Amino acid sequence: MRALKVLVATMGVLILAAIVAIVITLSNRTSRSVTGKPWARALELPAGATIKDFRLDGERLVIRTSRPGQGDRLLILRLDTGAVIGTVTLSNGR
Repeated sequence: MRALKVLVATMGVLILAAIVAIVITLSNRTSRSVTGKPWARALELPAGATIKDFRLDGERLVIRTSRPGQGDRLLILRLDTGAVIGTVTLSNGR
């Protein structure tokens, strides 16, 4: 009977520790802020180009631009630095 009491107490402590770990993990993930210094960025768009859409994807900003007769282009920026980390040119296969 004594072994059963020890087993139940141990399992209770483990359950409590797991709940605390989950709460700490969730708290860290929701309170994570973008690190680094504030930044400002001017994007040079070609003549006639317009911004059609933009989306946040994790710690990246994806901006879709369009230029008549030349298709669309995606610009991918890092939110913490503002650096352009990639571009994708979308074409219709012509």
